Amino acid sequence: MKRTIASLIFAILILAGCASPAQPLPTTTATEIAFTSTASATFTPAPSSTPAAPLPVMQVKQQPGWTTYTHLSPYDMVIDANETLWTATQFGAYRWNLQDGTYKRVSPDYLFYWGVTLAPDNTLWFTSIMGAGASHYDGVNWTRYTTRDGLPSNKVFDVAVSTDGVVWFTTDAGAARFDGTTWTTYTTDDGLATNNLAFATITPDGKVWLGSTDTTPTAGLSVFDGQKWTTLTTEDGLLGPTTVPLYLEADGSMWFGTIDVGGAMHFDGTSWTSYTMLDGLAGEWVESVAVSPQGTVWFGSNGQGLASFDSQKWTTYPKLAANLPVDNIHALAFTADGALWVGAASQGLARYQEP
Repeated sequence: MKRTIASLIFAILILAGCASPAQPLPTTTATEIAFTSTASATFTPAPSSTPAAPLPVMQVKQQPGWTTYTHLSPYDMVIDANETLWTATQFGAYRWNLQDGTYKRVSPDYLFYWGVTLAPDNTLWFTSIMGAGASHYDGVNWTRYTTRDGLPSNKVFDVAVSTDGVVWFTTDAGAARFDGTTWTTYTTDDGLATNNLAFATITPDGKVWLGSTDTTPTAGLSVFDGQKWTTLTTEDGLLGPTTVPLYLEADGSMWFGTIDVGGAMHFDGTSWTSYTMLDGLAGEWVESVAVSPQGTVWFGSNGQGLASFDSQKWTTYPKLAANLPVDNIHALAFTADGALWVGAASQGLARYQEP
């Protein structure tokens, strides 16, 4: 999912067009744009001269199990099979080697990258809500895509990639689908619940799930089955219109959060189960979910700490009570040894291993 240095509410304002209005789409229906050799996608070799450096570490006192890393602050992060941590930060995209603690900038610039997605082919996509479009990194080349290529807007929130390599983009002006040759854009005229889109997930059955940053009651989740769009709202069991897919489990079930108020939801393919602070969440603004190798589900909230649920009991880690080093939690990821990595915007990156 998928899915910061500034607060998420600032990002929502940007996506809603408060910073600079998005240009209207040239048509009101799905538009196909052929990819040719003259397309403007920019291919740039990744910076090879940037030396790898040891990761600065600040040991946090009186916090058993926690280690805080203060040099870079990820808005989003993923961990690949080699236990390399890839981060989207305010000052570029970085690769962190968790084995030897070295990091290196992989983007050819120091732009603000909002999100990072690990594709099935182990390449990476980085997104920008500040108007830089979306960038693809294959380990050698950095390729940027913008509205000149087929995106409906250069403010790209998230990317999801199917097993056959089709790439979906969410923006503040609708969604885009790119199959490597042709671009297709979708807006509310094509069936989307809203054009202000957030996180994206593709389930094993091929359905595309798009979350929303729109607080309008008629907004919600947009689901595409390959032929038509279906809108899910609070009438279908959602806690609120700004419901976003955050984590896809191996069995195809999904975890959702809300980026204003509400809590978290689980969808098993048939029914919805909702969780709020009354159940054990640390906060109702849930914007990150991860599942440990043991099956425990962890939830990160905006400014209110962490919570975990092992299917039997809840454990809450509010910052003040648990003395957490971070509380503004935007990204969560696990390594194979069960260590939880926590991306906390301007507060840095933290690692938690049970003492």
